[in-house]
Amino acid sequence: MAIPTFQELIEQNAILNQRLTALEDNFLRLNNSFNSLIENAPIGIIVVENGKIFDLNSAFVKLLQYQNSDELKGKNIIEIIHPDFRDIAKQRLRELQTASVEKVIPLEEKMICKNGDFVDVLIAGQKSYYQNKPVILGYIFDITEQKKAESNDKIFKILFDNAPDGILIIDQEGFITDCNKEFYKQLKLDKSQIIGTQTTNYILEKSIFKEVIEELSEKKVTERIVTQTASDNSTLPVWRKITGLYDKQNKLYGAVAISRDISEIEQAKALLKRSIEEIQLQNEEITVSNEELRALNEEFSATNDALRDSYARNEKIIAELRKSEKKFRLTAENSEEYLFMFSIDERAEITYVSPSIKKMGYQTQHLLNTSLYDLLNQDDQIRIREIIEHGKLLNKDSIDEQGIKSEKLKINVLDSQNKIHFWEISLSIFSNFGLMISLDNTKRKENENLKKIQEQTIIESRDKLLELNQKLTKSEERYRNIYNSTSDAIFIHNSKTGSVVDANSAASEMFGFTYNELINIAPNIICVGKSPYSDVEASEYIKKAKNEGVQHFIWRSKKKDGTIFWTDITLKYAEISDESRIISVVRDVDKNIESQKALAESEEKFRELTETSPTAIFIYQENKFVHVNQSTVNMTGYTKEELMGMNFWDVVHPDMREMVKNMGYQRQHGEDVPTRYEMKLLTKNGEERWIDFNGSRVNYRGQPAAIGNVIDITKTKEIVRQLIAAKEKAEEADRLKSAFLANMSHEIRTPLNGILGFSQLLNDNDIEDERKSRYIEIINKSGEQLLTIINDILDVSKIEVGQFSIVVEKYSVNAVIDDILLLFEDKARSENKEISFEKGLSDTESLIYTDEIRLKQIFINLINNALKFTSKGYIKYGYRKKEEFLEFFVEDTGIGVPKEKQELIFDRFRQSNETTTRDFGGTGLGLSICKGIIELFGGKIWVESDGKTGSTFRFTIPYKRDN
Repeated sequence: MAIPTFQELIEQNAILNQRLTALEDNFLRLNNSFNSLIENAPIGIIVVENGKIFDLNSAFVKLLQYQNSDELKGKNIIEIIHPDFRDIAKQRLRELQTASVEKVIPLEEKMICKNGDFVDVLIAGQKSYYQNKPVILGYIFDITEQKKAESNDKIFKILFDNAPDGILIIDQEGFITDCNKEFYKQLKLDKSQIIGTQTTNYILEKSIFKEVIEELSEKKVTERIVTQTASDNSTLPVWRKITGLYDKQNKLYGAVAISRDISEIEQAKALLKRSIEEIQLQNEEITVSNEELRALNEEFSATNDALRDSYARNEKIIAELRKSEKKFRLTAENSEEYLFMFSIDERAEITYVSPSIKKMGYQTQHLLNTSLYDLLNQDDQIRIREIIEHGKLLNKDSIDEQGIKSEKLKINVLDSQNKIHFWEISLSIFSNFGLMISLDNTKRKENENLKKIQEQTIIESRDKLLELNQKLTKSEERYRNIYNSTSDAIFIHNSKTGSVVDANSAASEMFGFTYNELINIAPNIICVGKSPYSDVEASEYIKKAKNEGVQHFIWRSKKKDGTIFWTDITLKYAEISDESRIISVVRDVDKNIESQKALAESEEKFRELTETSPTAIFIYQENKFVHVNQSTVNMTGYTKEELMGMNFWDVVHPDMREMVKNMGYQRQHGEDVPTRYEMKLLTKNGEERWIDFNGSRVNYRGQPAAIGNVIDITKTKEIVRQLIAAKEKAEEADRLKSAFLANMSHEIRTPLNGILGFSQLLNDNDIEDERKSRYIEIINKSGEQLLTIINDILDVSKIEVGQFSIVVEKYSVNAVIDDILLLFEDKARSENKEISFEKGLSDTESLIYTDEIRLKQIFINLINNALKFTSKGYIKYGYRKKEEFLEFFVEDTGIGVPKEKQELIFDRFRQSNETTTRDFGGTGLGLSICKGIIELFGGKIWVESDGKTGSTFRFTIPYKRDN
């Protein structure tokens, strides 16, 4: 390819500049199209110049509850910022004034509404230019609801973290997703060590999780007592209440578990069990002692008559007691009350309990020999202990069995399920035992509590009703104020006739009627009256609102003075004071409709511009393409439908994908990244294409996005590459030409000097014959050397212009191999180098059609090089048959050829090392000539070498037995 002239390069540069100018014009038109969308953006947008609001959109006006933008224009931006945030706002303004255009600085703050209320906002500030003046662009997002949610979340977090019970949240697989402080204290671990682990890792009952999940599938809540294990292998009995978490389809997706330490309760139970066992053991010992005492008593009775009379009286008394005891037991066993007999010692051991105790979930045999105090709380234990001690003091000197009856007590007792019961008891203390009769007033207590709750509920309901009435009155007042202060016209219609029964002040202002004129006015008076905006269609909309629900439509309305204007109407059916009504909210959108028309025209122009633009233009948002033009489709090979479902980096070459992905993400989030750079695309059919990408951050449909303008520079890249290659090739050719001329000067001058110098010496008549013969030999060799150089130059020239020819006749390759040996055998021997050959075919098989002279020329060049570059060792040459070719080779043990030079040495004027021309001589044309001849034969030539020791040159020619 020819190297472009300087004038051609100038013309190409001018064409590229024209394309760049066209792209800049397209980009400006695109920006203008986007600017027309700002006014209708859902977020607030303001322009601040020298600290004052220069321009703003309607969303910002609405956010701060002003009537129009003129009320805010010219205000100092700091004035509408909450005092707590003014210092940081001033600091951000200073930062933006010195920041780059691409940098976006966010700030969360409160702004002051017109009515004095505050609104939480997120402001994204960005430096820009308007009419060559620096301004600040502010994008304002209402984050009030988000702040409320964050506040609620903080409250929940405080409650969650400071709960006295351990709390853990698990997913449906049993993995812990969150837990509070108490829970990780119980486990003696950090929170980070627990999150993501299985809940069964921390309990001994591993199979319980499956049971719990099955139960939660049927009911919302379940309970378990489990043994919890800590990190130090200690165990803790805990009561767990597990509540299921369900999605909108009522599908279980996790659970919240409350983990309560019940070790004290378990310890108390264990202590009670040990106490019972000890009492039983003591009872057995007492039984044995009683037997021994009875034996002694019998001995004393036999020897003591006085005591016998006493014994007889005692027996009579005992008999009476037994009768009394029988009656007592019969009464006790059929009583609904709970009767206890107990010892009046320190322990108050239960010796009898009535069967009615089963209602408390206890078995009588389980309570016998246990302490009465085990059923009582600490306060009740103290009270009963005091009564027992008081009774013992009163009976200390008494010899009868009369008890001292105390006043009635109210105590709390736990049943077997740990439920509290409210007892009213009567306690009697005898000289050697106590009697407690208990009445369970739990149900009565519950009824009393329920009655109190009901009474309290009635009082609270009455108070709430009064409060609601007050609020309703205020709400009505507020509604009326809003009703009359809103800028939208509001009508209340009779649902049957459509006539107006009420209207707000905005309706009077919008339509030009007084309030009295609007009452009972028919719909046809305030509409155009012609289809599709006549009273017929109006009546149809009213019917639909009543029967089908809310109706929303655009309508042509008419004022009192006859002015026709566009309105946005919403109809809704409502029951007001038991009357069927239709509420219509009417908004004057005459200007909006015109703006929308202009916007639609602008968008249509934008679409026409992008679709007809040769530049690929696309918008991506949250990693996905949201708009692509036809040039993007043509460039990538994907359809629009395919691109709209792809990530923007999916079309980028894998080598650059990660880099582009990160920069795109940073650009959308307002970070400082280059706007223009070159990269590679990978088309749908796998083709690589170079592009010039120009990207910037935009807002698309109210959300951060990025727009990309792309020019296909693949051809430009190729042209530049070719220009660079051509330049390098020209520079290399010029360098080689200079080196060749210098080398030729040396190579030609050397033999010429030999010829001329020794020819002059021959003119001396006194020269000896032997010396004369030596001079003549030098002259002949110099002539041959000069002839070889001239022949090489002529051969290269002929090959270059395509005039080099070969003459094909039938020759023996083996004969050529023999002739070559004769040519070089003496020379090799004189240089102490071995030379040998290898024949691959018999003499008959070696007869082929070829050019013997050119084949010998190739061998001569290759073997001369081998001898030249081999200081010691051997040279071996020959051939082998390979398929339809003969592969010849010349192998030596010389200096070798570096790998990076193994292609270059077959070019003209090139050698493996440019210094070898000086060290070894030669023109550097021999291998180039060999290559040209071999290619004319239809073969190829190459070299094999490790670059350090020895080389093997191989070439092929066709094996032709027939011409």
